[in-house]
Amino acid sequence: MGAQGQNTPQEFNLERLQGLYHLSPLGIALNNLEGAFIEANQAFCRITGYSLMELRSMDYWQLTPPKFKAQEMHQLAELRSNGQYGPYTKEYIHKFGHTVFVRLVGVLVTLKTGEQYIWSIVEDISTSISQQSHIRLMDNVFQNVLEGICITDASEKIIEVNQFFCDLTGFTRKDIIGQTPRMLASGKHSPDFYREMWTAIKENDSWRGELWNRRPDGDLYAIRLTITVLRNQEGAVTHLIGVLMDITRQKEQAIHMERMAHYDALTGIPNRVLLADRMRQAIAQNRRHKKMLAICYLDLDGFKP
Repeated sequence: MGAQGQNTPQEFNLERLQGLYHLSPLGIALNNLEGAFIEANQAFCRITGYSLMELRSMDYWQLTPPKFKAQEMHQLAELRSNGQYGPYTKEYIHKFGHTVFVRLVGVLVTLKTGEQYIWSIVEDISTSISQQSHIRLMDNVFQNVLEGICITDASEKIIEVNQFFCDLTGFTRKDIIGQTPRMLASGKHSPDFYREMWTAIKENDSWRGELWNRRPDGDLYAIRLTITVLRNQEGAVTHLIGVLMDITRQKEQAIHMERMAHYDALTGIPNRVLLADRMRQAIAQNRRHKKMLAICYLDLDGFKP
């Protein structure tokens, strides 16, 4: 203490350093070169799950999974050579057995007596690693799901598509980004069809239906499309997500089956089933409008030749 009861600059600096040490959100630990713990702050205890008393009876290697031994030996060699190591990423084994991902830096301290110690600063990056892992998982699912996915902004400009979307539509990602889904239109649907679709989207924030699109080479393909609207907390539209399922084969099979049921396989002429269906429609229509229906029957001689 100073002569008048005030802290000297050295004492003030020491108290400030001690405050930073104990209150730091980063873990700080002091080890000897054999790895035994000498000191650790509260953040380091929180990261590892051990109390300071418990840590003082442990060494560095008890926190380190065996798979990191070679990496640790390399870091210790760097420490002896350069006086510091890191930053590098590794894992700790928490007191309760789970893995904690950490990023470390360290510095070698040599006392006047020649004794050497290691000050390490440790950052818990488990949350960041978990988020990155989750993002990678979602990206993997996005790219490998067997349905086309198209994401647009609120102005309907395409901002992202997956690989299946490109395979299905025939457009590359470079071709499609920044465009609108209207470039996929086949021309087979009337303006009323799209008008009703967008009316449903605006009213229900979603739409599901079937439609035909066209590839760059002119080929038509059928899809079952689901559109979902995403809104922010204020209720404003932020994105639209379209999920496309290729149903071309089913559509072609349905058309084929319908043709087989209604047309003669040899001549392609409508058969009796289609005739009966058209007759029922015509009779019903004329009854509604109270009109007459005329039927003409022709007998063709020598039809087969």
